[in-house]
Amino acid sequence: MIHLCMALKMLKKPIASRTFGGTIMISLLFVTTTVFANDKTLTEQEAIQHVLSRPVFAELTEGTVNVVLADGLRAGMWDNPEIQYEREQTFGATGTTQDSVTLTQNFDISGSRSLKAEAAEHHVQAVRHRAQTTKNELKAVVRRLFFELLASQQRVAAVHKSAENIRDALEIVSQREAAGDASAYDRQRLERELANTNLQLTLHQTAAHRAWVKLAAITDMSEVDGPPVLTGALLPMVDSNGEMSNAQIENNPEILALNAEALAQANYVTAANRGWIPALTLGAGWTRMSAESARADGFIAVAGLSLPIFDRKQDEEKKAEAEARIIRSRTEIIQTEYRADAQAYSTQLIHLSKAAVQFREETEKRSDSLVKTAKTGYAGHELGIIELLDAYRGASEDMLTTLDLELAARNAQIELDRLMGGSTP
Repeated sequence: MIHLCMALKMLKKPIASRTFGGTIMISLLFVTTTVFANDKTLTEQEAIQHVLSRPVFAELTEGTVNVVLADGLRAGMWDNPEIQYEREQTFGATGTTQDSVTLTQNFDISGSRSLKAEAAEHHVQAVRHRAQTTKNELKAVVRRLFFELLASQQRVAAVHKSAENIRDALEIVSQREAAGDASAYDRQRLERELANTNLQLTLHQTAAHRAWVKLAAITDMSEVDGPPVLTGALLPMVDSNGEMSNAQIENNPEILALNAEALAQANYVTAANRGWIPALTLGAGWTRMSAESARADGFIAVAGLSLPIFDRKQDEEKKAEAEARIIRSRTEIIQTEYRADAQAYSTQLIHLSKAAVQFREETEKRSDSLVKTAKTGYAGHELGIIELLDAYRGASEDMLTTLDLELAARNAQIELDRLMGGSTP
Protein backbone atom coordinates (compact mmCIF):
# COMPACT_ATOMS: atom_id res chain seq x y z
CA MET A 1 0.00 0.00 0.00
CA ILE A 2 2.95 2.34 0.67
CA HIS A 3 4.26 1.72 -2.83
CA LEU A 4 0.85 2.44 -4.30
CA CYS A 5 0.58 5.78 -2.44
CA MET A 6 4.00 6.76 -3.69
CA ALA A 7 2.97 5.95 -7.24
CA LEU A 8 -0.19 8.04 -6.93
CA LYS A 9 1.85 10.89 -5.49
CA MET A 10 4.17 10.67 -8.48
CA LEU A 11 1.24 10.88 -10.86
CA LYS A 12 0.28 14.23 -9.33
CA LYS A 13 3.60 15.81 -10.31
CA PRO A 14 2.98 18.42 -13.00
CA ILE A 15 6.22 17.75 -14.88
CA ALA A 16 5.91 13.97 -15.37
CA SER A 17 3.57 12.81 -18.07
CA ARG A 18 0.59 10.53 -17.43
CA THR A 19 2.11 7.82 -19.62
CA PHE A 20 5.37 7.89 -17.70
CA GLY A 21 3.58 7.91 -14.37
CA GLY A 22 1.34 5.07 -15.53
CA THR A 23 4.41 2.96 -16.22
CA ILE A 24 5.63 3.51 -12.68
CA MET A 25 2.22 2.72 -11.21
CA ILE A 26 1.85 -0.53 -13.14
CA SER A 27 5.36 -1.58 -12.15
CA LEU A 28 4.76 -0.86 -8.47
CA LEU A 29 1.42 -2.62 -8.51
CA PHE A 30 3.16 -5.64 -10.04
CA VAL A 31 5.68 -5.61 -7.19
CA THR A 32 2.90 -5.43 -4.64
CA THR A 33 0.82 -8.23 -6.12
CA THR A 34 3.61 -10.54 -7.25
CA VAL A 35 6.17 -10.38 -4.49
CA PHE A 36 4.25 -9.29 -1.41
CA ALA A 37 0.75 -10.57 -2.21
CA ASN A 38 0.77 -13.28 0.46
CA ASP A 39 1.37 -12.51 4.12
CA LYS A 40 2.16 -16.17 4.85
CA THR A 41 5.73 -17.35 5.32
CA LEU A 42 7.43 -20.46 3.98
CA THR A 43 10.71 -22.05 5.04
CA GLU A 44 12.88 -24.40 3.04
CA GLN A 45 11.97 -27.37 5.23
CA GLU A 46 8.25 -26.59 4.97
CA ALA A 47 8.50 -26.54 1.17
CA ILE A 48 10.23 -29.93 1.22
CA GLN A 49 7.58 -31.39 3.53
CA HIS A 50 4.84 -30.16 1.19
CA VAL A 51 6.33 -32.33 -1.54
CA LEU A 52 7.15 -35.41 0.52
CA SER A 53 3.66 -35.47 2.02
CA ARG A 54 1.98 -35.70 -1.38
CA PRO A 55 0.30 -39.14 -1.76
CA VAL A 56 1.41 -39.51 -5.38
CA PHE A 57 5.09 -39.71 -4.40
CA ALA A 58 4.44 -42.08 -1.51
CA GLU A 59 2.41 -44.38 -3.76
CA LEU A 60 5.16 -44.41 -6.37
CA THR A 61 7.75 -45.47 -3.79
CA GLU A 62 5.54 -48.05 -2.09
CA GLY A 63 4.41 -49.51 -5.41
CA THR A 64 7.97 -50.01 -6.62
CA VAL A 65 9.00 -51.66 -3.36
CA ASN A 66 5.96 -53.95 -3.34
CA VAL A 67 6.79 -55.24 -6.82
CA VAL A 68 10.20 -56.40 -5.64
CA LEU A 69 8.73 -57.74 -2.40
CA ALA A 70 6.47 -59.96 -4.51
CA ASP A 71 9.54 -61.29 -6.36
CA GLY A 72 11.17 -62.02 -3.01
CA LEU A 73 8.08 -63.84 -1.82
CA ARG A 74 8.19 -65.97 -4.96
CA ALA A 75 11.86 -66.84 -4.47
CA GLY A 76 11.30 -68.00 -0.89
CA MET A 77 8.33 -70.28 -1.61
CA TRP A 78 8.59 -74.06 -1.40
CA ASP A 79 7.40 -76.18 -4.29
CA ASN A 80 3.82 -77.34 -3.87
CA PRO A 81 3.42 -80.94 -2.70
CA GLU A 82 1.99 -83.35 -5.26
CA ILE A 83 -0.74 -85.91 -4.55
CA GLN A 84 -1.26 -88.75 -6.99
CA TYR A 85 -3.81 -91.54 -7.33
CA GLU A 86 -3.15 -94.69 -9.38
CA ARG A 87 -5.30 -97.69 -10.20
CA GLU A 88 -4.03 -100.89 -11.78
CA GLN A 89 -6.40 -103.67 -12.79
CA THR A 90 -6.03 -107.00 -14.54
CA PHE A 91 -8.86 -109.11 -15.98
CA GLY A 92 -9.64 -112.77 -16.05
CA ALA A 93 -10.27 -115.45 -13.48
CA THR A 94 -7.27 -114.35 -11.49
CA GLY A 95 -7.71 -110.61 -12.10
CA THR A 96 -6.61 -108.15 -9.43
CA THR A 97 -7.10 -104.49 -8.64
CA GLN A 98 -4.59 -102.16 -6.99
CA ASP A 99 -5.38 -98.62 -5.80
CA SER A 100 -2.60 -96.28 -4.63
CA VAL A 101 -2.50 -92.74 -3.23
CA THR A 102 0.87 -91.01 -2.78
CA LEU A 103 1.93 -87.57 -1.52
CA THR A 104 5.36 -86.33 -2.61
CA GLN A 105 7.37 -83.21 -1.80
CA ASN A 106 10.55 -81.83 -3.35
CA PHE A 107 13.25 -80.64 -0.92
CA ASP A 108 16.10 -78.26 -1.68
CA ILE A 109 19.03 -79.78 0.15
CA SER A 110 21.53 -77.47 -1.59
CA GLY A 111 20.26 -74.33 0.12
CA SER A 112 19.68 -72.57 -3.21
CA ARG A 113 16.14 -71.58 -2.32
CA SER A 114 17.16 -69.81 0.87
CA LEU A 115 20.08 -68.15 -0.95
CA LYS A 116 17.78 -66.79 -3.64
CA ALA A 117 15.28 -65.63 -1.01
CA GLU A 118 18.10 -63.77 0.74
CA ALA A 119 19.14 -62.28 -2.62
CA ALA A 120 15.59 -61.06 -3.10
CA GLU A 121 15.79 -59.27 0.25
CA HIS A 122 18.93 -57.50 -0.95
CA HIS A 123 17.03 -56.46 -4.10
CA VAL A 124 14.32 -55.00 -1.88
CA GLN A 125 16.96 -52.98 -0.04
CA ALA A 126 18.36 -51.78 -3.37
CA VAL A 127 14.92 -50.60 -4.46
CA ARG A 128 14.41 -48.83 -1.14
CA HIS A 129 17.74 -47.04 -1.58
CA ARG A 130 16.81 -46.02 -5.13
CA ALA A 131 13.50 -44.74 -3.82
CA GLN A 132 15.57 -42.63 -1.44
CA THR A 133 17.57 -41.42 -4.46
CA THR A 134 14.34 -40.29 -6.11
CA LYS A 135 13.31 -38.61 -2.87
CA ASN A 136 16.67 -36.81 -2.59
CA GLU A 137 16.52 -35.64 -6.20
CA LEU A 138 13.00 -34.34 -5.58
CA LYS A 139 14.20 -32.51 -2.48
CA ALA A 140 17.02 -30.97 -4.51
CA VAL A 141 14.53 -29.74 -7.12
CA VAL A 142 12.37 -28.14 -4.43
CA ARG A 143 15.39 -26.51 -2.78
CA ARG A 144 16.63 -25.09 -6.09
CA LEU A 145 13.18 -23.63 -6.83
CA PHE A 146 12.86 -22.28 -3.30
CA PHE A 147 16.14 -20.39 -3.43
CA GLU A 148 15.58 -19.33 -7.02
CA LEU A 149 12.35 -17.69 -5.86
CA LEU A 150 14.08 -16.21 -2.82
CA ALA A 151 16.85 -14.75 -4.99
CA SER A 152 14.28 -13.44 -7.49
CA GLN A 153 12.36 -11.70 -4.73
CA GLN A 154 15.55 -10.10 -3.47
CA ARG A 155 16.49 -9.06 -7.01
CA VAL A 156 13.08 -7.42 -7.39
CA ALA A 157 13.64 -5.55 -4.12
CA ALA A 158 17.11 -4.42 -5.25
CA VAL A 159 15.94 -3.19 -8.65
CA HIS A 160 12.89 -1.56 -7.06
CA LYS A 161 15.20 0.33 -4.70
CA SER A 162 17.19 1.52 -7.70
CA ALA A 163 14.00 2.67 -9.38
CA GLU A 164 13.03 4.56 -6.22
CA ASN A 165 16.42 6.30 -6.17
CA ILE A 166 16.04 7.36 -9.80
CA ARG A 167 12.45 8.50 -9.16
CA ASP A 168 13.61 10.64 -6.25
CA ALA A 169 16.33 12.14 -8.43
CA LEU A 170 13.78 12.75 -11.19
CA GLU A 171 11.54 14.59 -8.76
CA ILE A 172 14.41 16.88 -7.72
CA VAL A 173 15.52 17.49 -11.30
CA SER A 174 11.95 18.22 -12.36
CA GLN A 175 11.65 20.83 -9.63
CA ARG A 176 15.01 22.34 -10.59
CA GLU A 177 14.00 22.38 -14.25
CA ALA A 178 10.82 24.24 -13.37
CA ALA A 179 12.95 26.78 -11.51
CA GLY A 180 15.31 27.08 -14.47
CA ASP A 181 18.20 25.49 -12.57
CA ALA A 182 18.41 22.22 -14.58
CA SER A 183 18.22 21.25 -18.22
CA ALA A 184 15.52 19.28 -19.93
CA TYR A 185 18.23 16.81 -20.96
CA ASP A 186 18.86 15.83 -17.33
CA ARG A 187 15.17 15.13 -16.80
CA GLN A 188 14.84 13.20 -20.06
CA ARG A 189 17.97 11.19 -19.26
CA LEU A 190 16.53 10.23 -15.87
CA GLU A 191 13.18 9.33 -17.44
CA ARG A 192 14.98 7.07 -19.90
CA GLU A 193 16.96 5.43 -17.10
CA LEU A 194 13.81 4.94 -15.05
CA ALA A 195 12.07 3.33 -18.04
CA ASN A 196 14.99 0.92 -18.48
CA THR A 197 15.02 0.15 -14.77
CA ASN A 198 11.28 -0.54 -14.83
CA LEU A 199 11.84 -2.94 -17.70
CA GLN A 200 14.51 -4.77 -15.69
CA LEU A 201 12.09 -4.81 -12.77
CA THR A 202 9.43 -6.44 -14.92
CA LEU A 203 11.90 -9.07 -16.12
CA HIS A 204 12.91 -9.95 -12.57
CA GLN A 205 9.26 -10.05 -11.51
CA THR A 206 8.56 -12.44 -14.37
CA ALA A 207 11.43 -14.66 -13.25
CA ALA A 208 10.08 -14.61 -9.69
CA HIS A 209 6.60 -15.50 -10.93
CA ARG A 210 7.98 -18.38 -13.02
CA ALA A 211 9.88 -19.76 -10.02
CA TRP A 212 6.76 -19.48 -7.88
CA VAL A 213 4.57 -21.26 -10.44
CA LYS A 214 7.04 -24.16 -10.57
CA LEU A 215 7.37 -24.33 -6.79
CA ALA A 216 3.61 -24.16 -6.28
CA ALA A 217 3.03 -26.92 -8.83
CA ILE A 218 5.52 -29.37 -7.38
CA THR A 219 4.55 -28.68 -3.77
CA ASP A 220 0.82 -28.65 -4.58
CA MET A 221 0.38 -25.21 -3.03
CA SER A 222 -2.19 -22.72 -4.25
CA GLU A 223 -0.76 -20.52 -6.98
CA VAL A 224 -3.72 -18.14 -6.90
CA ASP A 225 -2.90 -16.70 -3.49
CA GLY A 226 0.51 -15.57 -4.71
CA PRO A 227 3.92 -16.52 -3.34
CA PRO A 228 4.46 -16.50 0.41
CA VAL A 229 7.27 -14.59 2.04
CA LEU A 230 10.24 -16.93 1.98
CA THR A 231 12.34 -17.05 5.12
CA GLY A 232 15.93 -18.16 5.30
CA ALA A 233 19.37 -17.07 4.16
CA LEU A 234 20.29 -17.27 0.51
CA LEU A 235 23.97 -17.71 1.32
CA PRO A 236 24.62 -21.16 2.88
CA MET A 237 26.74 -21.86 5.92
CA VAL A 238 30.12 -23.34 5.00
CA ASP A 239 32.54 -25.47 7.01
CA SER A 240 36.03 -24.07 7.30
CA ASN A 241 37.76 -27.03 5.64
CA GLY A 242 35.01 -28.29 3.36
CA GLU A 243 36.71 -31.66 2.93
CA MET A 244 34.49 -34.57 1.89
CA SER A 245 35.30 -38.06 3.21
CA ASN A 246 34.79 -41.30 1.33
CA ALA A 247 32.40 -42.45 4.06
CA GLN A 248 30.08 -39.57 3.21
CA ILE A 249 30.11 -40.51 -0.48
CA GLU A 250 29.26 -44.09 0.43
CA ASN A 251 26.13 -42.79 2.16
CA ASN A 252 24.77 -41.88 -1.25
CA PRO A 253 21.69 -44.12 -1.74
CA GLU A 254 22.77 -45.07 -5.27
CA ILE A 255 26.03 -46.46 -3.87
CA LEU A 256 24.08 -48.26 -1.15
CA ALA A 257 21.75 -49.69 -3.81
CA LEU A 258 24.69 -51.00 -5.84
CA ASN A 259 26.21 -52.55 -2.72
CA ALA A 260 22.91 -54.32 -2.03
CA GLU A 261 22.78 -55.59 -5.61
CA ALA A 262 26.35 -56.86 -5.24
CA LEU A 263 25.31 -58.88 -2.17
CA ALA A 264 22.36 -60.29 -4.12
CA GLN A 265 24.63 -61.37 -6.99
CA ALA A 266 26.99 -62.99 -4.50
CA ASN A 267 24.07 -65.12 -3.32
CA TYR A 268 23.20 -66.04 -6.90
CA VAL A 269 26.81 -67.07 -7.54
CA THR A 270 26.84 -69.27 -4.42
CA ALA A 271 23.50 -70.83 -5.36
CA ALA A 272 24.69 -71.56 -8.90
CA ASN A 273 27.90 -73.13 -7.57
CA ARG A 274 25.73 -75.69 -5.78
CA GLY A 275 24.17 -76.87 -9.00
CA TRP A 276 25.93 -80.25 -8.66
CA ILE A 277 23.90 -81.07 -5.51
CA PRO A 278 20.90 -83.22 -6.49
CA ALA A 279 17.32 -82.36 -5.61
CA LEU A 280 15.62 -84.69 -3.13
CA THR A 281 12.08 -85.98 -3.46
CA LEU A 282 10.33 -87.74 -0.57
CA GLY A 283 6.87 -89.17 -0.46
CA ALA A 284 4.48 -91.52 1.31
CA GLY A 285 1.20 -93.13 0.47
CA TRP A 286 -1.35 -95.89 0.84
CA THR A 287 -2.05 -98.86 -1.44
CA ARG A 288 -4.73 -101.56 -1.57
CA MET A 289 -4.52 -104.86 -3.46
CA SER A 290 -7.85 -106.56 -4.23
CA ALA A 291 -8.27 -110.08 -5.69
CA GLU A 292 -11.34 -112.21 -6.30
CA SER A 293 -11.58 -113.39 -2.71
CA ALA A 294 -8.98 -111.37 -0.81
CA ARG A 295 -7.90 -107.80 -0.10
CA ALA A 296 -4.74 -106.37 1.42
CA ASP A 297 -3.70 -102.83 2.45
CA GLY A 298 -0.19 -101.42 2.70
CA PHE A 299 1.92 -98.28 2.50
CA ILE A 300 4.17 -96.68 -0.07
CA ALA A 301 7.48 -94.91 0.59
CA VAL A 302 9.04 -92.77 -2.13
CA ALA A 303 12.59 -91.37 -2.23
CA GLY A 304 14.28 -89.89 -5.27
CA LEU A 305 17.32 -87.89 -6.28
CA SER A 306 17.84 -85.91 -9.47
CA LEU A 307 21.07 -86.66 -11.30
CA PRO A 308 22.82 -83.40 -12.20
CA ILE A 309 24.89 -84.90 -15.00
CA PHE A 310 24.17 -82.49 -17.82
CA ASP A 311 22.51 -79.50 -16.18
CA ARG A 312 24.55 -78.31 -13.22
CA LYS A 313 23.46 -74.65 -13.49
CA GLN A 314 26.56 -73.75 -15.50
CA ASP A 315 24.70 -71.00 -17.36
CA GLU A 316 23.36 -69.44 -14.16
CA GLU A 317 26.82 -69.51 -12.62
CA LYS A 318 28.46 -67.70 -15.54
CA LYS A 319 25.66 -65.15 -15.74
CA ALA A 320 25.74 -64.43 -11.99
CA GLU A 321 29.53 -64.04 -12.00
CA ALA A 322 29.39 -61.69 -15.03
CA GLU A 323 26.67 -59.55 -13.47
CA ALA A 324 28.62 -59.41 -10.20
CA ARG A 325 31.66 -58.09 -12.09
CA ILE A 326 29.49 -55.51 -13.87
CA ILE A 327 28.06 -54.26 -10.57
CA ARG A 328 31.51 -54.02 -8.99
CA SER A 329 32.77 -52.03 -11.98
CA ARG A 330 29.73 -49.72 -11.98
CA THR A 331 30.13 -49.12 -8.25
CA GLU A 332 33.79 -48.17 -8.64
CA ILE A 333 33.07 -45.88 -11.60
CA ILE A 334 30.16 -44.13 -9.88
CA GLN A 335 32.09 -43.72 -6.64
CA THR A 336 34.96 -42.12 -8.55
CA GLU A 337 32.54 -39.82 -10.37
CA TYR A 338 30.72 -38.86 -7.18
CA ARG A 339 33.98 -38.14 -5.34
CA ALA A 340 35.15 -35.90 -8.18
CA ASP A 341 31.80 -34.08 -8.32
CA ALA A 342 31.70 -33.71 -4.55
CA GLN A 343 35.19 -32.25 -4.47
CA ALA A 344 34.32 -29.87 -7.29
CA TYR A 345 31.10 -28.71 -5.62
CA SER A 346 32.87 -28.42 -2.27
CA THR A 347 35.56 -26.21 -3.77
CA GLN A 348 32.96 -24.18 -5.63
CA LEU A 349 30.89 -23.76 -2.47
CA ILE A 350 33.83 -22.53 -0.42
CA HIS A 351 35.14 -20.11 -3.04
CA LEU A 352 31.75 -18.69 -4.01
CA SER A 353 30.70 -18.25 -0.40
CA LYS A 354 33.89 -16.40 0.47
CA ALA A 355 33.60 -14.30 -2.69
CA ALA A 356 29.96 -13.45 -1.93
CA VAL A 357 30.71 -12.40 1.65
CA GLN A 358 33.72 -10.35 0.63
CA PHE A 359 31.97 -8.74 -2.32
CA ARG A 360 28.92 -7.81 -0.24
CA GLU A 361 31.06 -6.26 2.50
CA GLU A 362 33.11 -4.26 0.02
CA THR A 363 30.29 -3.10 -2.24
CA GLU A 364 27.84 -2.13 0.50
CA LYS A 365 30.28 0.45 1.86
CA ARG A 366 31.58 1.48 -1.55
CA SER A 367 28.18 1.76 -3.22
CA ASP A 368 26.59 3.75 -0.41
CA SER A 369 29.54 6.10 -0.31
CA LEU A 370 29.59 6.46 -4.09
CA VAL A 371 25.86 7.24 -4.27
CA LYS A 372 26.12 9.83 -1.51
CA THR A 373 29.13 11.44 -3.20
CA ALA A 374 27.34 11.54 -6.57
CA LYS A 375 24.18 13.03 -5.07
CA THR A 376 26.16 15.68 -3.19
CA GLY A 377 28.25 16.45 -6.24
CA TYR A 378 25.22 16.76 -8.49
CA ALA A 379 23.44 18.99 -6.00
CA GLY A 380 26.54 21.22 -5.89
CA HIS A 381 26.86 21.29 -9.70
CA GLU A 382 30.23 19.51 -9.42
CA LEU A 383 29.02 16.34 -11.18
CA GLY A 384 26.64 15.78 -14.07
CA ILE A 385 23.62 13.56 -14.52
CA ILE A 386 25.73 10.82 -16.13
CA GLU A 387 27.88 10.46 -12.99
CA LEU A 388 24.76 10.32 -10.80
CA LEU A 389 23.16 7.63 -12.95
CA ASP A 390 26.42 5.69 -13.01
CA ALA A 391 26.44 5.64 -9.21
CA TYR A 392 22.84 4.40 -9.05
CA ARG A 393 23.44 1.80 -11.74
CA GLY A 394 26.63 0.59 -10.09
CA ALA A 395 24.91 0.12 -6.73
CA SER A 396 22.14 -1.92 -8.34
CA GLU A 397 24.57 -4.04 -10.35
CA ASP A 398 26.68 -4.70 -7.25
CA MET A 399 23.64 -5.97 -5.36
CA LEU A 400 22.54 -8.19 -8.26
CA THR A 401 26.06 -9.61 -8.57
CA THR A 402 26.07 -10.37 -4.86
CA LEU A 403 22.77 -12.22 -5.15
CA ASP A 404 24.06 -14.18 -8.15
CA LEU A 405 27.13 -15.25 -6.15
CA GLU A 406 25.04 -16.28 -3.16
CA LEU A 407 22.60 -18.24 -5.31
CA ALA A 408 25.46 -20.01 -7.10
CA ALA A 409 26.96 -20.95 -3.72
CA ARG A 410 23.57 -22.23 -2.53
CA ASN A 411 23.10 -24.36 -5.67
CA ALA A 412 26.58 -25.82 -5.16
CA GLN A 413 25.61 -26.76 -1.61
CA ILE A 414 22.36 -28.35 -2.81
CA GLU A 415 24.25 -30.53 -5.28
CA LEU A 416 26.84 -31.40 -2.65
CA ASP A 417 24.11 -32.40 -0.17
CA ARG A 418 22.51 -34.59 -2.84
CA LEU A 419 25.81 -36.40 -3.43
CA MET A 420 26.31 -36.81 0.32
CA GLY A 421 23.00 -38.59 0.69
CA GLY A 422 20.41 -35.82 0.55
CA SER A 423 21.06 -34.08 3.87
CA THR A 424 19.67 -30.60 4.35
CA PRO A 425 20.78 -27.90 6.78
